[in-house]
Amino acid sequence: ARPGRAQAGLADAAEALERNPSRVEAWAVIGDCQEQLGRPADAIAAYQRATTAKPRMAEWWYRLGRLAFDAGRGTDAATALAKAAELADAERPAPGWLADAHRVLGDALYARGDRSGAATHYRRYLEIAPASAIDRREVQERLTSLGG
Repeated sequence: ARPGRAQAGLADAAEALERNPSRVEAWAVIGDCQEQLGRPADAIAAYQRATTAKPRMAEWWYRLGRLAFDAGRGTDAATALAKAAELADAERPAPGWLADAHRVLGDALYARGDRSGAATHYRRYLEIAPASAIDRREVQERLTSLGG
């Protein structure tokens, strides 16, 4: 990503919020820009504001969960990714990121010692991930190790 574009996006989103504080989509834009600028803590904070204001936006929950997982915040990641998966599993067609959400949620639950929860989400990943997905074998091996 280009830092100049991300900075411009931040400025535009800040202006949108200044003019109309109810434009909660601006918080998601801020989160995306902060992520592009390599500021995960700021991106997480922005997505937290976005999901608090508009809790039915599955993709925002996914982005929040992915950022939290990458930052080593497993409990926060599991909470956000579970919400993302719950909302997106009902969408038709399913969003392209849904398989990844189930895989990463499985990883977060596995790290917490929740073997049953991890297995559930690994199975769901294997149901919906493309046959060509690079991590299918790894997920299948993890699931097998869990007895599932």
